[in-house]
Amino acid sequence: GQILRRAAGLAPASYELATLPANLAFQKPVKVISNGIDLSRLSPLEAPQNAHPRLAFVGSPGYGWHGVDKLLPLARQFPDLEIEVIGYRPQDLGAELPPNLHLHGFMQPTQVQALFKGVDVAIGTLALHRKSMQEASPLKVREALGLGLPVILAYWDTDLSEAGFDFVLQLPNQEDNVVACAEDIRRFAYRMQGRRADRARLVPLIDQNQKEAERLAFMAQFAAIRES
Repeated sequence: GQILRRAAGLAPASYELATLPANLAFQKPVKVISNGIDLSRLSPLEAPQNAHPRLAFVGSPGYGWHGVDKLLPLARQFPDLEIEVIGYRPQDLGAELPPNLHLHGFMQPTQVQALFKGVDVAIGTLALHRKSMQEASPLKVREALGLGLPVILAYWDTDLSEAGFDFVLQLPNQEDNVVACAEDIRRFAYRMQGRRADRARLVPLIDQNQKEAERLAFMAQFAAIRES
């Protein structure tokens, strides 16, 4: 409160944050500016020619809202899907793993990109509901898109959920989302084989340079008021 009370305006990363009663109470001008990445630093990858779809998930042990546990029943239901899980080791899941679920542990960014060269689809966070959140703009999803990978979302993405992209699959943000939408996930994975995301359509939505221009313009209006 000591900081926000003195602020001229607020630039939260989501509409969910912008409409929290604790933030609305300050009655400040608000501009929602979600997370972005520098697309110019990522080169799109050629689409692989896999016999069966390969999907990739990036997460970290100890964060239940990543929802990696939801991938086990998906892998068991569809043995034709190869699922690559980055950031987890067998001991982190503590369950018998289906043979088509591959755990790679921690990987450096260059190693992740090398793995992504053979991947058809990236999977975002699957259980944001477990920490009572509905909206987000994760960098890992934006980086996957920047490399050209179609993505699966299971939360409301500030930039992407209303964009209508055919290379984005939207799941509901609920506990049974993967089980209930398993057939949709499989169909999407097959449909995206040989495809890559359209970066030209993504630039206005997720590029950091565009977002910083918005942020500076928002700040500039307060500077102009003080100078007048």
